[in-house]
Amino acid sequence: GDDIASDSGLESRLHQSPVSLFLCDEIGYLFKALKYHANPYNAKIISTLLKLYSSAGDLYKGRVFADTVKQRTILQPCCCLWGTSTPRSFLEGVSQTEVENGWLSRCLIFNSTNDPPKNRDYRRLDFPKDVVRDVYKWYTRIIDSPQHEGDIDGYVHGGMACGMESRPPNQILIPTNEAANKIFIDFDNYCAKMAAENSNTSILWKRCEENARKIALIVAAGDSFDTPEITGSIADYSCRLVKYIVNDFIDNVAGEISSSPIESKKLKLLSIVGKTKAAGCQKWILTQNTRGYSKRERNDYIDDLLAGRELIHRLVQTGGRGKKTGFYWLPEYYPYPDEEIEDV
Repeated sequence: GDDIASDSGLESRLHQSPVSLFLCDEIGYLFKALKYHANPYNAKIISTLLKLYSSAGDLYKGRVFADTVKQRTILQPCCCLWGTSTPRSFLEGVSQTEVENGWLSRCLIFNSTNDPPKNRDYRRLDFPKDVVRDVYKWYTRIIDSPQHEGDIDGYVHGGMACGMESRPPNQILIPTNEAANKIFIDFDNYCAKMAAENSNTSILWKRCEENARKIALIVAAGDSFDTPEITGSIADYSCRLVKYIVNDFIDNVAGEISSSPIESKKLKLLSIVGKTKAAGCQKWILTQNTRGYSKRERNDYIDDLLAGRELIHRLVQTGGRGKKTGFYWLPEYYPYPDEEIEDV
């Protein structure tokens, strides 16, 4: 699928196919609809995704209906969401709530600041044959369910007692060697330390070790078809990748997430000023880049930011005869640190 219309539709799809991949282009628009409740059918999509995530190794029980035919029970649902978005659209679609409820900590967000030029010499390349071969081998692999081992053993041998309509899925167990397990434990301790140091971003570190283990599982399966194993090198790579993703998100994305349209507009002003760094930003630049704001609205937001010292304003002499021009800075780029800042 390439879109999610509602939480009920999501449940229905996974009930039919417990392993489903959703490819969502411009996913920021979906998040925006969820954030501002543009469609009542979208309201519970995030909460359903959270529940599916927690039930990935267990039994997912859908909403209870008077008509038992509509009741959906899914064993080990594997719901994969792959989305792309422009940075601005993504930021406008998420709020502080998604940070606090753990939704974003369950996602791997790859942030890119590159804006590649248009390529007029584009040509389609064939997929690497070895990758195609390995993917096809895994897709067609026949896996015998292990007897009396693994985390679905109770369901496999409990039969219909768990309310399943069909036999649970077979699975292959990929072992983690001792060196890899130690790396994961050390990484989990590191994440716990980082979470304790900053309460504002602590939730983002909570599931890092779990995410690293999932990445390691994918890498190990791709590394060896016959005898896959999570080794120390695979664990090290996975932990370093997750650490980079979370730090990048905290440094470049988390600070721009807003909880309301007003806060979003203020953050846009801060972003515009921040891009000018120590050179400072003149008022006409702010006006030119916020044409959707009324003059009064823009000035009110600037006054609020100045009052909270999130912005600094100063008149700077830019010409002869005492001519001065007003500039705005973010506090970290203010070029006159030794001079007292006047309260607004």
